[in-house]
Amino acid sequence: MKFNISYMIYMSSPASIRPYLTMHIGGTVNKIEHIQQKEDLIRLLESYGDTLFILGGGSNTLFSDIHHDLTIGKIDIPGINTVHENTDTITLEIGTGVSWDQLVAHAVRHGYQGIEALSAIPGSVGATPIQNVGAYGSEIRDVLVHVHVYDRDKKEFTDIQNKDCSFGYRDSLFKHIPGRFVVTSITLTLKKMNPTDQTPIPSYKGVTEKLSEKGIETPSLSDIRNTIIEIRKTKLPDPKLIPNSGSFFKNPRLSKEAGVRFIQQFPKAPYFIEPDGLYKIPAGWLLEQTGFKGFPGPVGTYEHNALVVINRGGNFHDLTTLVTKIQNAIKEKYNIMLEIEPNIIM
Repeated sequence: MKFNISYMIYMSSPASIRPYLTMHIGGTVNKIEHIQQKEDLIRLLESYGDTLFILGGGSNTLFSDIHHDLTIGKIDIPGINTVHENTDTITLEIGTGVSWDQLVAHAVRHGYQGIEALSAIPGSVGATPIQNVGAYGSEIRDVLVHVHVYDRDKKEFTDIQNKDCSFGYRDSLFKHIPGRFVVTSITLTLKKMNPTDQTPIPSYKGVTEKLSEKGIETPSLSDIRNTIIEIRKTKLPDPKLIPNSGSFFKNPRLSKEAGVRFIQQFPKAPYFIEPDGLYKIPAGWLLEQTGFKGFPGPVGTYEHNALVVINRGGNFHDLTTLVTKIQNAIKEKYNIMLEIEPNIIM
């Protein structure tokens, strides 16, 4: 089972981590502190050092059920502030504690184009550059200027420019050196829509079909956002009602040679050829074909979307058992090892 393991930690503690994670699975930690400004971060780092673990919205992090000898620094830094503006664009600095979808709603409401296709993605702003969050043909790297971070090695605040973030599919510099950088804000540049501007339509079949059903030929930013929210509601359960971490598995990306072989062997499989020539295979389709859509159990998969692992009252062991079962089944049938999206703290 391929897990992104960041720490090996033991001991006992009174503070439960479960309420802070959208999957509602996990053990305990020493203490939970809230970070509302950069000074709070410095104070906590001075107090707890390497045992301070930074947590955002909790939608992409899972903890095992043991006690973790950590203090959680829950990032709650607020603010959506204008840095620069001209007739065509606006540059915003956003605190990492802001809800990502709150930011998207703000942008659409003010006529700022560039992130409307990323509507209804759970979690906070701070997680978006770490994951290079993306959906419906858009990614955070498309609009990001820089990430403002605290470098725990150099003990200083600095800006990491877009070109230095090593962005890839659900990947970035930050995932390869976990824990070193604490994101405190991000800066984005968005396009200001004029009345005569035509809103770009995501070139995804589900979006275009839904707009067509509504009879919308020239959609506004709000039309795009509302359509994507409707689509996502059918595929992704509200974590407040059904605990989950969103899409749990990454879509496999195969080399051109491997992709051609795969399509020849499984001609009915959907696929997308990316700009870099890699073949992207929908992980959800792989799960459906191996019988994992609506899979039962204390931790199972969502009935409307096999890609979403849901918690029906299970624990970390139930989760890892299911994930291993899924990975082994798909490896055996398709010779593909699925990678998971969440960061798991053992």
